[in-house]
Parts: sequence; C-alpha cells; structure tokens
Amino acid sequence: MREGRRWMMVLLLAVFVGMVQAKAEDSEVEKVAGPTEKKVAEDPLVALARARAKALIAIKKSEFLTSGNKCKYDAMSNELYTQLRQITAIFNKAVADENRVDPETRDKDFIKECASRRSDIDAKWNRYITVTRNEKDGERAELVAAWHKIKSAVDGLVGVEKNASGGDADMLAFTSVYQALETRTKELAAELEKNLGERKAKLAEWQEIAKQIKAFDGEHFGR
Repeated sequence: MREGRRWMMVLLLAVFVGMVQAKAEDSEVEKVAGPTEKKVAEDPLVALARARAKALIAIKKSEFLTSGNKCKYDAMSNELYTQLRQITAIFNKAVADENRVDPETRDKDFIKECASRRSDIDAKWNRYITVTRNEKDGERAELVAAWHKIKSAVDGLVGVEKNASGGDADMLAFTSVYQALETRTKELAAELEKNLGERKAKLAEWQEIAKQIKAFDGEHFGR
C-alpha cells in the first residue's frame, strides 16, 4: 500500500510540472498502419522498458546543457567582458596617441568621434548588463531548476518501479509517466539550447563591434 502511494506521488509530480502524456508513437504507428489495419498492442513490459530507456536517454543527452562550464555558457559570458575590455583599451590608446600629436596637427574631430562612439557603446553595454543579461541569466536558472526536478522525478520513478506489483495497470501507469517525463525533458533541452544560442549571438555581436572599432582605429593610425 505504501509503495502504491509512492508512485502515485510521482504521478502527481508529473502533473504538477505541467507535463502531458506522449502520444507521438501511437500516432506514427497509426499513420503507417493506415485506416484499415489494426495496431498490434505492444507488450506492456516491453513498452515500459522502452519508455524508461527513452526518458533516461533524454536526461543523459541534455545534462550538459545544465552545466555552465560544459555548455560554454560561463565562458561566453566571460568572453563578453573580454570584448568590452578590448574595445575600451582601443579607445584609450587611440585618444592617448592622438593627444601626443603636436597640437597644431592634432585631429580633434577624431578625438570627438572616439568619445561619441565610446558613449554609444557604453550605453549599449549598460542596457545589456542591466536588462538583457539579467533576464537571460534568470531564464536559464529557471530552466536548469526545472530540468533538475524532472531528473529527480525520473530517478524517483525508477526506484519506485522496482518495488511495484508488476501488474499491467502499474506498467501502463509507469509507461505514461516516463513518456511525459521524456517529453518535458526534451522541451526543456530545446529551451536551454535556445537560451544558449542567444548568448552565442550576443557574443558574436560584441565581437563584431570590437572588430569595427579596431578597424576604425587602424584606419586613422595606419596600424
């Protein structure tokens, strides 16, 4: 009785995290079989083993996305600061070098242009730091937390399943929850990939800005 309550709690957890039962496999079988053919019911034990394996595989394949180190999220965040430091260094050197030129030939317009461009870049960086970065970091933290809840649910279900009665009703129930957990894991993985892609795009944007500023400096000084 106690074991029955345990796996029922796992079922309730699955509902709580907003999962739906996966029916994709049934749909695909029906498409292949056609309207006049009857689908052969899969052995409940085989269906359960398949659902369990797919849920565990989904967890395994997406786990690296939850590690800022393994998926390079942290490295890209640090590299963004590197780009800003490089841009700042270019401006500082450009203005300093121009100020060392004889006052009569000093290009004051160039110095003003440096100040204007730097002001625009500083404003852009501040918007990123205070809005975009915080928003995306918060989004990622929520996704990672949700993924860990799903992993705990899968691990818990595997443990509860070992002590279940093994009847067809139990196997069907476990199969449904494994399928829902697999579906939710894949959804979270897709959202984490999207979030990671946005950080990659932001890094590429700032690398391009740094490239443009370097070219601007090089054009003026011939370096």
